[in-house]
Amino acid sequence: MKQSFFTLLMACISLSAFAQEFHPQWFLGGGLQFSIRNLDSSSPLIGGPFFSTSDQSTQQTTFSITPYIGREINPYFALGLQAQLSYAKATGFSSIIFSSNGTADIIQQESTMKDYGGNLFARFNLMPFNALHFFLQPALGFFYNQRSTVAENIQSPSINNSSGYALSAALSPGLGYHINERWRILASMTGIRYQFGKNNGRNSFTFATTTSDLDVLFNLSSLFFALEFKF
Repeated sequence: MKQSFFTLLMACISLSAFAQEFHPQWFLGGGLQFSIRNLDSSSPLIGGPFFSTSDQSTQQTTFSITPYIGREINPYFALGLQAQLSYAKATGFSSIIFSSNGTADIIQQESTMKDYGGNLFARFNLMPFNALHFFLQPALGFFYNQRSTVAENIQSPSINNSSGYALSAALSPGLGYHINERWRILASMTGIRYQFGKNNGRNSFTFATTTSDLDVLFNLSSLFFALEFKF
């Protein structure tokens, strides 16, 4: 009994001493993400909530850069702000266009999209004193995109532009590794994400649409790596 009490007392003293020594710190971080994937008929085309679905031959290439800054409130909790810039291109998808005489044509298209936005995030660290630790990161985001679609196999190839926005809420799991007191590596997945988006069609066969999606993304295409520096 005395030994158990002594062990508990020493643990409390150690935690108290660490709490007195801890000083909130700022951190800077960022990551690059590149992916190439084939989309099936049920996969949303670039940007998730914005546009139509693709056929089995569609290939999407995405590149994004995500710098962020945050502050550790205590060893278990941090707040931060993240920016995101991304570029995506999809090829091999098609749309059905109905003409005034009632005929329908299948139009092959190529689409590119630029995405701008950011997230306000919180981070809950589990076992933060271990070199390798687990964390959960809820985030609220806003994104604006511009899309350009080129119709290829028609008599007069045309470029069709549209723009849109999306609001998102996500809960992302991840792992962090302390290289030293200043540097840390993180790896996370998108996890559970809800998005509400609106696309404003500008011309030709782009139309205004409003959509919402709930996604569960625990796959390699949603994997994100980042490097952080504390100061």
